[in-house]
Amino acid sequence: QVLDIRDRLDEEGRAVLDERSALVRDLLVSSDPENLARRRMAELDRVFLGVLAAQLEEAHQAGNEDVAKALQMIWDMVLRLAEETLPPHLRLLNRLMAAEDVGTVDKLLEGNRPLLTEEFAEMLEQTVASVQEDEDASPEAAERLKQVLAKVKALTQGGGD
Repeated sequence: QVLDIRDRLDEEGRAVLDERSALVRDLLVSSDPENLARRRMAELDRVFLGVLAAQLEEAHQAGNEDVAKALQMIWDMVLRLAEETLPPHLRLLNRLMAAEDVGTVDKLLEGNRPLLTEEFAEMLEQTVASVQEDEDASPEAAERLKQVLAKVKALTQGGGD
């Protein structure tokens, strides 16, 4: 009985992997991959991202840069679509973390003043702490976030004017 359950779970797991692989193929050949991705958003889950990442790595290792480029475009699109579903303060946090220079950070902060609350500053403090504790995170990322936090605190406490 336990073996039957395990076998059924293995089959279901393989079926989900096959479905996500088929979705990657469908996105690759679609004339409108963004529309397809939006319609099948529920399937753009961790399993899908794992399959996509594996196929992307495979394409790079095989030297198939055209396929790798197409898969990377799908990856970027899926992350952008996923970000659209986030609440505004989390979208801002993601954009601040991805900002490559001080000018971009300043523009983001200025353009999103209503989101710069004490609660946002607290969330940013927690994020800084998490990044500092993460052994895989770069020290530069933690430092950048600290600088962003200082700017956010100045804007929330001092009014920024």
